[in-house]
Amino acid sequence: MAPEIQDWLDSFSTLTAVVWIAFFILLGVGIYRAWPVLSKFVATVNALGDLPAFMKRTDDAIEILRHQVENDHETNLRDDVTELIEKVDALAQSDDKQWEVIELTLPRDARGRFIKKEE
Repeated sequence: MAPEIQDWLDSFSTLTAVVWIAFFILLGVGIYRAWPVLSKFVATVNALGDLPAFMKRTDDAIEILRHQVENDHETNLRDDVTELIEKVDALAQSDDKQWEVIELTLPRDARGRFIKKEE
């Protein structure tokens, strides 16, 4: 064995070895106990780093939604919806009248079922 290594090993006492082993065990235990806190800290720092990109995506999505919801003209959206409901109701009533005319003019059998016209 090289003389430098032999001198180094001879200078090592049992007490020194115990102190170094205790130091490394305590270091390992400290890292083990601190790991959850460290991982949460790293996750928080990563989330803060991603925050500007997230805010940009959120702002873009809100702008798209705002464009879909806002009116393109001066009237109120509720007024437009009410007008559409009135038009649909009017169409439904006229459609009911047309069905009544169709039902009255088509031939039926004794049980009230529609009959195909033979040509």
